[in-house]
Amino acid sequence: MKRSDTYWMQRCLTLAAKGAGSVSPNPMVGAVIVKNGKVLGEGFHRQFGGPHAEIEAIRDADSRRHDPAGATMYVSLEPCSHTGKTPPCADALISNGFARVVVAVQDPNPKVSGRGIAKLRRYGIRCDVGVMEREARALNQAFFTHITTGRPFVAVKAAQTADGFIARQDGSSKWITNLRSRTEAHRLRTQFDAVMVGAGTVLMDDPELTVRHVQGRDPVRIVVDGRFTVPVTSKVFRPGARRILLTSARSARKYSGLINVLSELGVEVIALPGRSDTLPMDRVMKEIGKRGIASVLIEGGQGLSTAVLNAGVVHALYLFTARKKFGSGIRTFGDFSVSFRKQLRSQRSFAGDILREYSITYRKRR
Repeated sequence: MKRSDTYWMQRCLTLAAKGAGSVSPNPMVGAVIVKNGKVLGEGFHRQFGGPHAEIEAIRDADSRRHDPAGATMYVSLEPCSHTGKTPPCADALISNGFARVVVAVQDPNPKVSGRGIAKLRRYGIRCDVGVMEREARALNQAFFTHITTGRPFVAVKAAQTADGFIARQDGSSKWITNLRSRTEAHRLRTQFDAVMVGAGTVLMDDPELTVRHVQGRDPVRIVVDGRFTVPVTSKVFRPGARRILLTSARSARKYSGLINVLSELGVEVIALPGRSDTLPMDRVMKEIGKRGIASVLIEGGQGLSTAVLNAGVVHALYLFTARKKFGSGIRTFGDFSVSFRKQLRSQRSFAGDILREYSITYRKRR
């Protein structure tokens, strides 16, 4: 039975997803080589700095002793045409004699953006673009957001009781959700470049922000603390993954000695100018984006979660809801000063807890 382009592109997307948590700030990409309805080779981008999906697929075909000349390459993102950490993939497709290339979506990176497709066509290779484009964009939403805006894709994660509280009145909140939910929360961390918390969370919980319960890399740890109230001995600043502290220029001057201590520990300190110790979250995300961080998971308390939503920089919300009730305490969110829409994308159950994933769309002000 002859398989459609959509069938093979779905295989590309399935392969691409295997690179989640390992390739950022590069995109997740999968590739499949097909000739006369037979798979000659396939591959995906495994890690940042490593071979791209097209090269992995060509190497796979070679290991199976298949010649890709005259074959079709299916790939979930436009082949690159420039030399970065690896040579141009377009050149490899040309030199191996591919007859056709099917691309899900054009690369938004200005270094590529249509140039790879144009180069392949100049060499007589037929290129078809747009097969499963919507799905390909969704898979690499963080990459597309970062490369087109310079800011990271931002998601808020919160765990709440059935009656809408994230902590008791005294701030204690440990184990609202069950172990399965907490394991999923750690898996979620592996999908993001960075995890961000506010000073309140550090002072109350002293979190490590590392990945446990599941396999995966530790994210960049980011603390937002305009007044610089967190101790330099906090677990979040311990050596390991990259660590960043954002504070105000005024606090950085006031506590220059402690700033030096953090710098000696390898913590990157970003001091934002301004007359106030309150850090504008749109500016925070702009600074994070400049440093090559394509996605951020907000795990702060009510204050930080509300602040980023009010700043209009949030793209998604992961809300874990447990069965237990507190009756009173600290609500999940504070007051909103902007209007936005939550669209339910998925819902899953973890031993009674419910995880709902929403996309966030802001309404334009008139």
